[in-house]
Amino acid sequence: MYKRDMSSKQMAERNLFMEKVTAAGWDVAGWAELFETDLFDVRPEGRAEYTNEAAHLVLEYLAAEECVTLLVAARGAQEDMMKYRFYFDRGLENLLDSIIGWQGDLSTQNFTPLIKRVIPLCQAVFYELPQGQLLKLSS
Repeated sequence: MYKRDMSSKQMAERNLFMEKVTAAGWDVAGWAELFETDLFDVRPEGRAEYTNEAAHLVLEYLAAEECVTLLVAARGAQEDMMKYRFYFDRGLENLLDSIIGWQGDLSTQNFTPLIKRVIPLCQAVFYELPQGQLLKLSS
């Protein structure tokens, strides 16, 4: 989406996303600058990367879908990423606070209980298979 086409709500959500992840040490370089030029139809509208001792994480904000995606891969194995989609109608800030709260501990070995903790914060949570199919993890 072009920056100029975003609603005030979408822009506020994107700003919140960028502020939270930047303050928590996520890398937003490149993607943020590209979006700010408003020369391109940029999707996702926000993107950040973080690497802890065990995993590489990518967090994305998709304005039109009111969704945050989280990609998790074992460190050094980015081609085998697991992807989750969080539809946050009950509050983006709480979702981001939860993800940021366990960013240093998340790995491919312990993601299940951590993902389950954010399910109550979302309208829906999905696991995205490599072929693009979605498996619903929430009721």
